[in-house]
Amino acid sequence: MDYRDQLIIDQQKSIENLTNEISALRKEHKEQIQSLNQEIANLNETIRTIAGKRFSPSSESSKAKQIEGQLELDFFNEAEYLAEENPSEPTIDEMLSKAEPLPLKDKKRKARSKREDLFTDLPIKEEIIPLTEDEKVCDVCNSELIPLGKEFVREEIRIIPAKVERVQLFRESYICPGCKEDDVTEIVKSTVPPALLKHSLASASVVSRVMYDKHVNYLPFNRQAKSFERLGVNLSRSVLANWVNSAALLYLQPMFNRLHEELLKREVIMADETPCQVHKEDGRKNTSKSFMWIYRSGEDTLPEIILYDYQISRSGDHPIDFLNGFSGYL
Repeated sequence: MDYRDQLIIDQQKSIENLTNEISALRKEHKEQIQSLNQEIANLNETIRTIAGKRFSPSSESSKAKQIEGQLELDFFNEAEYLAEENPSEPTIDEMLSKAEPLPLKDKKRKARSKREDLFTDLPIKEEIIPLTEDEKVCDVCNSELIPLGKEFVREEIRIIPAKVERVQLFRESYICPGCKEDDVTEIVKSTVPPALLKHSLASASVVSRVMYDKHVNYLPFNRQAKSFERLGVNLSRSVLANWVNSAALLYLQPMFNRLHEELLKREVIMADETPCQVHKEDGRKNTSKSFMWIYRSGEDTLPEIILYDYQISRSGDHPIDFLNGFSGYL
């Protein structure tokens, strides 16, 4: 092999190496392009999402800012939405199983509240820490110590964790022995208080807690269901909603009607409407604006009356209908 042949072989090897390097670079470049394209697509999707939240109407948020003294009514019809037309009550076996701070307006220091003012409504329970049996014997003369009195050490607050009890109601039956001897059966049974809801395991304490947590503590039914589950009770959101709706119609609606009658007898009534949104309302979009009308008695010496009336608009016909029979000042 002469010099020329060796040179050709070397050149062919160089060309082959360069070809392999070019192929590797093309593959790496293709992967980089695909990665960049995917990143661009992700960024475009993020931009669309942010733009949608910024400029598009959303049923999950209110357009109006919350104003102090106004209602924050987002999804206030959760009970109606979750309630079932023909609810099926759970059995015992199914049940038993395993605030943003306000902005500071000024830098004025508020007067400190005394401890007595903070806990004035709490019941007081005294707990005396006793001596052990060994400590009741004098270390000097071994005589038995006699009580001298109690000394205040400190004060603390305690909370009793919630618990769920399974209560089975029985009623007593009595029979008259005198009548029994005369072949006359006279049986007397104790009077059982009626159930809060027919064919239901719900008690007044449970339903009142569910209502309080929903409308005062703003806890939706799914969180309450989880809370009951941690206490050993399985309750679905629909069951909680049915309890709230049924109890409201049976016990709260008559109170509302009676207060309405009393409100119309007052000399002065104040009214205002607050925008709100209702989810899953028949024939209306979730973003539709509805209104909660508030009526309250004036500044008189009688007890305050404050009533709420939901309407789909702010038309003046609503207060005209609600205040039908009222002859005072509005």
